[in-house]
Order: sequence, then structure tokens, then C-alpha cells
Amino acid sequence: MYTTVGGGFGSRKAQRSTEGTGDTEDLHGIAGVCYSSSTMRTYIFKVVIEEDPFEDGRMAYFASVPALPGCHTWAYTKEELLKNIHEAVQGYIETLIDLGKPIPTDPHVQVYDEPLVSVAVPI
Repeated sequence: MYTTVGGGFGSRKAQRSTEGTGDTEDLHGIAGVCYSSSTMRTYIFKVVIEEDPFEDGRMAYFASVPALPGCHTWAYTKEELLKNIHEAVQGYIETLIDLGKPIPTDPHVQVYDEPLVSVAVPI
């Protein structure tokens, strides 16, 4: 049984209890996917961002993830674009997991065998 016990924006913390024993295991996840904290892995994907102006001159931005074919999005601002591409990557990876397919690793992907937090900041 899984029980949500708290969490912040975009994250979920849950507990799995072994029926009849009273034992629990903390689980952590993002966007509805729970992972045992003892088996969590962090993937950091390179994102390519390009200016993509409309014909009338209004600015827009396009982002893609080279390691994830077809994973791309656009937005009017860079802030919105980063949020959108994060959601696109998250959905892409959740779909791979649901289908039992491996998460791609290549020179554009950094993989760590522990939970980490990454933050993108303007330079």
C-alpha cells in the first residue's frame, strides 16, 4: 500500500507498508512516480535552447533534448521554456519507465546513483 505523507512543488513523498507487519519504507518521486530511496538514480540531460521568433517579430524560444528524440517544446519566455522542457523530459522518462524501456544514456546525459537536485540559472 502507498500513502502520500507530504512533499512540495513537483515532488511526492510516500510510504509503502508491508501488509500485516507494520513495517514501512519511505518512497520519493516526482510527478506521481515513486522510487525507493535505496534505488534512486539522478539523470541530468543537456537541453538545447534556440531563439525562434514569429514572422511578426514577437520572440519565442524552442528547446530540445538531444538524448531524447522527439522531446522538445517552445514558449514565449525562457522561464516558461525551462518549465515546459522540464515537464516534457519528465513525461518522456515516465513513459519509458511505464513501457519498460531503458532511459537513454549518452555523452549528453550525466547519471548519478544517488538523489541530487539541479538548478538552471542564467549566466
